[in-house]
Amino acid sequence: MAPWISALVLVAGIVTFLLVFFRNTAKPEVSTPLTPAKPSQVAAEKNVPVEKEARIVAGRFILTAVQRKHLAEAWKLAAPPIRAGVTYKQWLSGNIAVVPWFGRLGAVPLKVDYSYPTEAQFTSSSLRRRARPGSRTRSSWA
Repeated sequence: MAPWISALVLVAGIVTFLLVFFRNTAKPEVSTPLTPAKPSQVAAEKNVPVEKEARIVAGRFILTAVQRKHLAEAWKLAAPPIRAGVTYKQWLSGNIAVVPWFGRLGAVPLKVDYSYPTEAQFTSSSLRRRARPGSRTRSSWA
């Protein structure tokens, strides 16, 4: 029995060697040295003054979508990236991709992040003011 086993191991070794050595039939890849290329420059858009109408639309969006009031009007004001993946019916339910604020709103400051001729981005802050030390707040009367 021993000669058959050794012959079988020898044949298996030869087959494995031939498969590994001759299996790769691809042509060797000719590599070209990398040459540093100049990075492409994208011209930055110039900031332009924000139009009064844009500020009015942003304020109206805060009063509608952020406070979840008059959501049909908010749908018209929202840009496609904000409405993405939401149907009109879902939007009207109030489950939208806008952070809600149900507190009382006074004058909401709008910081202009950028303003291009065709678009603008604002950041608003609806945080309550901190009470002055020693003053009584509405919650302290309860």
